[in-house]
Amino acid sequence: MGMKLDEEYGADRLLQIETDDEENEAHDTVNEDDDTGSEISNHSVHAPFHSQLDSPTWPQSYRRSMDVFTGVTPPSLSFLKGSSMLSSAYMRSQTLTPEYSLSKPFISSPSLDREEIPTSNPSKLSIVSSARFSALELPPSQQCSYTQSVLNAINALCGIGILSIPYALKEGGWCSLFLLFLFGIITFYTGTLLKKCLESSPGIETYPDIGQAAFGLSGRIFIAIALYAELYSSCIEYLIMMSDNLGALFPNSHMEFAGLHLNSYQICAIISTLVILPTVWLRNLSLLSIVSAGGVIALIVVVICLLWVGVVDDVGFHPSGTAINIAKIPVTIGLYSFCYGSHSVFPNIYSSMKEPSRFPSVLLISFSTAFFSYLGVAICGFLMFGENTNPQFTLNLPTKLVTSKVAAWTVVIAPLTKYAITLTPVAFGIEEFLPSPQLRTYAVSLLIRTLLVFSTLVIALAVPYFGSVMSLIGSSLVMLVSLILPCVCYIQLRKDQITRFQLAACSSIIVVGLISAVVGTYSALTNMCFLYTDSITTILIELVGNQNYNAKCDKIVSYKEHSNSQWKISRAPNCDKGGHGVRQLRSGWADGPAYITQCPIQSGQTYLYNYTIIGQRGTLWWHAHISWLRSTLYGPLIILPKKNPSFTKWWGPNVSDAYTINGLPGLLYNCSTKDTFKLKVKPRKTYLLRMINATLNDELFFSIANHTLTVVEADALYVKPFDTKTVLITPGQTTNALLKTKSKYPNATFLMFARPYVTGQGTFDNSTVAGILEYESPTPHSTKSNLSRS
Repeated sequence: MGMKLDEEYGADRLLQIETDDEENEAHDTVNEDDDTGSEISNHSVHAPFHSQLDSPTWPQSYRRSMDVFTGVTPPSLSFLKGSSMLSSAYMRSQTLTPEYSLSKPFISSPSLDREEIPTSNPSKLSIVSSARFSALELPPSQQCSYTQSVLNAINALCGIGILSIPYALKEGGWCSLFLLFLFGIITFYTGTLLKKCLESSPGIETYPDIGQAAFGLSGRIFIAIALYAELYSSCIEYLIMMSDNLGALFPNSHMEFAGLHLNSYQICAIISTLVILPTVWLRNLSLLSIVSAGGVIALIVVVICLLWVGVVDDVGFHPSGTAINIAKIPVTIGLYSFCYGSHSVFPNIYSSMKEPSRFPSVLLISFSTAFFSYLGVAICGFLMFGENTNPQFTLNLPTKLVTSKVAAWTVVIAPLTKYAITLTPVAFGIEEFLPSPQLRTYAVSLLIRTLLVFSTLVIALAVPYFGSVMSLIGSSLVMLVSLILPCVCYIQLRKDQITRFQLAACSSIIVVGLISAVVGTYSALTNMCFLYTDSITTILIELVGNQNYNAKCDKIVSYKEHSNSQWKISRAPNCDKGGHGVRQLRSGWADGPAYITQCPIQSGQTYLYNYTIIGQRGTLWWHAHISWLRSTLYGPLIILPKKNPSFTKWWGPNVSDAYTINGLPGLLYNCSTKDTFKLKVKPRKTYLLRMINATLNDELFFSIANHTLTVVEADALYVKPFDTKTVLITPGQTTNALLKTKSKYPNATFLMFARPYVTGQGTFDNSTVAGILEYESPTPHSTKSNLSRS
């Protein structure tokens, strides 16, 4: 009999055909071999493409949950309630046999042209609506206008990656900006490939649908797992970002709990998790979806704050950096690719458009906007902060400024809406595995979401490295989802129609994606392992009492001359502290050995160090006084002449096999050419060099080629000035010297050397550390040099 199944019974129902004998069942197959040229049998059954979508394939909830993620659903809100997180409001039938859903290809070439119903054999037709798997209580998708689609695409592309883009430029060098442009072109092209894959059949609506169309059920599951992993890892990044910026706002917070010491980052991570948790309990996240669409506004606010600090608040723009840093290019590639990792939502944006034919222009506008935004922020941020650029530029903004606080709080608040709608598709996908309706309860759904949130907290606490985690996501998941899979699926779906140019382009992108993924993932993992294992003891020293100014960003401890001073020391795990050259007046007991004159400071505890300094000014030195902590726990103590007092957070480098100048070993050591300290000066100027020997036991000789030094102070005491080519500095000693630059620009650079000299027996590092004196045209400034073996 003839019938229009879709019109009579609706798209959410399936046809179940039962034949009278097995012989007729054998005819209910489709010969899809195009080479035979055979026609389809009259007894064949073609499941329409939308009917195959209704087969019990995971994940069924992806389309609707990702519509919420992209912000294309109408607003409504309710908390989790009732007996089931998985509601029958959006139900798909599940009555096909497993053999049908697993063995049939997602689409077949003949099915694109015709749909036939068996008519010659007797059969029993039954319409069944099953609730074995029910989808979610999500509002139906609505069609989006062209403007809404553009905004959705821009909102998806311009995300938290913009915070790390100046850091990526610092790591890779100025030439790496070409990679930012290149990956923009490549990901735009792969976005258009997804559109062509979606047009293979009217029933393909999501990325997992494309995977099933190309490679069957295994392709659908593989792509779904990759997409869910990308969403889950983004939630981890949100939590790290919130914790870092909250920790910067409250740097001194710490507490003891159950014998554990929690620092500011850990406390802020726990608080952020507890604040986020109620948002993931929402049953319908459409309201959060609407609010999260304001991510573009939050992005604009942060960028304005960055420019305001650079232009209005006199931080300024200072040209610096190298042309290219090959060693750090893998990290840069991961960060750049993360910025363009929105391909998981492009199919949903395309499917929701009223005019899908205009989708390429949506991609063009959104990618152009994203590229120029990233380019501008990268250049401005790096020019402002130079080699000190952090993985999040908001952490470089001076904490005293109002604009800095606005940017920090914007970055903290924005993830409160993003987190829930990013994690929800993952939770929905897990809930589809619940075996029976009895388990689809409020309590189980609540438990799944809670466990997911706390799992992100555990990972954020274990790997609190925003830049490295972002590089890992970009190198592994984004490379897979945004570069490799679109090309692979397009080749598979259009293998009979693809041109040689398209095949070559897709193949090249696949190769580039694979190489970048392997190298970038390895680089990100090794960097995280280094950061995880390379731990040092730190100490926070604050000058309290008689001072006029506190600046938490300074890198030296300084105070007014002729004043009674107090040091408040915290975060020092089981250490004592002493100063070199300080004339102790009735406080010498506090400068003695641990457990003899006083007990060490315990981890997380504070100690108030009272002492009086009279008649000393200049450069002094402090370090730990227990075990060998003084090899990493030390810093300068600078007495300024009655102005610019400040306080610092200072820490030393870990042990290595080289001497260093300001922490850089220099070009004479293997693989350290890029880690060379450069002192930039101008002609006809005089500079004050503060030199400190931070080694444990070695006396160091320091000199600058073709230049003379005038020594004026040693250990905070003025001396009769004398000229010398070489300065000898013993461990813990400080020396201030004047450097007079040449009267004319010499068109050359000069080496600065420091090396030990020992005539007796013993083992020591008989190597030389080198720096570079470079003539250019910045404003004059005073520079300090640390000569350290670390």
